[in-house]
Amino acid sequence: MSENEKSLKFGWGNFWIVLGFFQGGLAFFLGFIAGKTTAVIPNRGVALIGGVLGLGSAFGLMQRKLFGLYLVYATLALALLSGVIDIASGTSESIAGGVIIIGISALWFRYFQKRKDWFK
Repeated sequence: MSENEKSLKFGWGNFWIVLGFFQGGLAFFLGFIAGKTTAVIPNRGVALIGGVLGLGSAFGLMQRKLFGLYLVYATLALALLSGVIDIASGTSESIAGGVIIIGISALWFRYFQKRKDWFK
């Protein structure tokens, strides 16, 4: 175990795992299999992408595999893009929401960058 692994814990990573299984499973089963649509999940293709990203990143993180970390980064990149689109829409509520999304995505990215030595 490296010095970095000894000094850092994975508590929030466990939160990401639980959240990934919940959100990914919900998107996959309701959106892709059942075909239910919402404003966030407008069709089965988006539901499949959301389900794969959520479930895949959760499973990969749980097993400490590198593909799980890459799926987390892909999820964060999509969240960042969503935040930029919200800011570009121009209303005060969407600008505030976009800034919050970008800030949270940056914090998650920093969290997993500090722990990337844990993945093989």
